[in-house]
Amino acid sequence: MSENKDSIATYLGTDFQLKLLWQLVTESSFCEKILPYLEVGYFDDHNYKRFFIVIKEYYDKYKKVPNLQNKSINHAIKEFQLDNEIDYEQLTGVLKPIIYWQEACINGVLMFDGDTVQKQTWHFIKQQEYKKLANEIIEKLVRNKLDKNVYEIEERIRKISDIGVEDDDAIEVFTDIESSLRKEFREPIPTGIVILDEATGGGLGRGEIGVILAPTGAGKTTILTKFANHAFDSGKNVLQIIFEDTPDQIRRKHYAIWSKIPLSEIDDRTEEVAKAVNKKHEEIQKEYNNKLIIKRFSQENTTLPMIKDYIIRFQKKYGYKFDIIILDYIDCVDSHKRGGDTNADELAVIKAFESMAAEFNVPCWTAIQTNRSGIESELVYINHMSGNIKRAQKSHFLMSIARTQEQKFHNLANLQILKARFAKDGYIFKDCIFNNNTLEIEGTGNMLKTKSSADEFKKNEPEYLNEKMKKLDSKNNKVDNEDKDDVLKNVTKALELQDEINLDSLDDKFQEKLQKLRDESIKKLNSD
Repeated sequence: MSENKDSIATYLGTDFQLKLLWQLVTESSFCEKILPYLEVGYFDDHNYKRFFIVIKEYYDKYKKVPNLQNKSINHAIKEFQLDNEIDYEQLTGVLKPIIYWQEACINGVLMFDGDTVQKQTWHFIKQQEYKKLANEIIEKLVRNKLDKNVYEIEERIRKISDIGVEDDDAIEVFTDIESSLRKEFREPIPTGIVILDEATGGGLGRGEIGVILAPTGAGKTTILTKFANHAFDSGKNVLQIIFEDTPDQIRRKHYAIWSKIPLSEIDDRTEEVAKAVNKKHEEIQKEYNNKLIIKRFSQENTTLPMIKDYIIRFQKKYGYKFDIIILDYIDCVDSHKRGGDTNADELAVIKAFESMAAEFNVPCWTAIQTNRSGIESELVYINHMSGNIKRAQKSHFLMSIARTQEQKFHNLANLQILKARFAKDGYIFKDCIFNNNTLEIEGTGNMLKTKSSADEFKKNEPEYLNEKMKKLDSKNNKVDNEDKDDVLKNVTKALELQDEINLDSLDDKFQEKLQKLRDESIKKLNSD
């Protein structure tokens, strides 16, 4: 009889097979984890093979491991023995030394080496899985099909490397009560937008995923870049993943935040921008020396396992871990399962994203686009989500951005907290400052906001000018020509509403109000 080169006996010795069977029927957790990887062919001895088959058949039927302690292994032998007395005797003959080992270890007669047996078995399984994969790679090379399967192979390698890694996150409810009650147990990373940080209890926490729901052109990239920028300024290592924009476009957005120079003016003020950015770079290096990495992936055939593999390789190569991951945006990611069902594929992607956040134990932000009904809506709700609406269930935090055409014109937006597992939801923040040109996002109430800064706007809003006009009614308050010119200048400035705004696009009621203000002001000044 030829030797089985892939058997446990070949690698670890004949007696090791029995020790493995001992661990399978005494350590249920270990048995459940390793059973899917074990094969009958790994055992040389006929009786050991039969014993393993009994364990497997019992587990397949009852979804439980037959155990020595509760004697369920005896029931398994009786139920799944072959219809002859010899098979029963052979199976019970395997069980006898297992019982002896277990009792000897419990009584201290033998030193317990179960942990060693488990580790060596996991090592053997890894060897076999790598061997199988190597054979598949050779086959694909021969058939010239390796290029189409590279990422699948990399994912297989990652999974094999994880075989046997302890991942038991269970915890007894009364263990270390104080640590669970710490205020910072989530270790949230602030967004830099005050109203959101207050609503989320300080931002998104470890292992949590946050989703921005917004229609096309509403500012998904703006707000995600804002999150990335603030996290970086706070000393965090940030990975910002993009698909549609170029790295230079995203870098300019960060430069606009640091320099406070609008994107539309960067080309004309490059020296000022460079000076501000270099200053920021020096400050970061001196205080934190953290990194903000912008990585662009293709919009075609990019999956979460590919992204995860990149992150693992990057972190190993450069020796630091990301504290937060921003993915702009998840609709651009393809399903790694590709079952042909779009809804199922979309759900698989968000599940993989949730899994990645948990695995890396970092907050992860992304965005989802609304369907057509979300465009021009005053508020965006979950039912506006394009594709599989069940994706909302997977998020720890879900918020929406809504912008009417008029709000876009005035750089405003309505923000709404749709879901928050760790805070109160239902908050609506209307008419927040939301400027895609300056990347300024701020809760303000219902105040009209133009492209100018808040201070500049206050100086030129109609209410302020009305107060100034009232002073002209006082008989004791005479204005000279310089005052007249100043008032006229402010009235004109208010009418133009700052920075390139076209009066034709304003509604009739607002135009009438401004025209009336202009006529009254000119009349008052001329009478003086």
